Amino acid sequence: MEIRHYTILGKVQGVGYRYYTQDIAKSSRIKGWVRNQPDGSVECIAAGEVPDLEMFEKKIRKGPPLSRVVNMERKIMQEFEIDIPNDFNVL
Repeated sequence: MEIRHYTILGKVQGVGYRYYTQDIAKSSRIKGWVRNQPDGSVECIAAGEVPDLEMFEKKIRKGPPLSRVVNMERKIMQEFEIDIPNDFNVL
């Protein structure tokens, strides 16, 4: 299992981005969470097998129809750095 931390920048708040991300995660066997940040970005923690994470990442980079992702930063995390829920939650 790999854990990835994403910061997504662009038009990603108020356009259904978090719920889109949750739907993609659940259909991709990804655990974790997604939440809005005060600066207008979206933060996401995703945990799963690498092939599943690659597909998840490709889809969240595109986003839902009303969004516009201009940049996505990714950091690989260690399991001891964060607790991962058993599902994927919108916070």
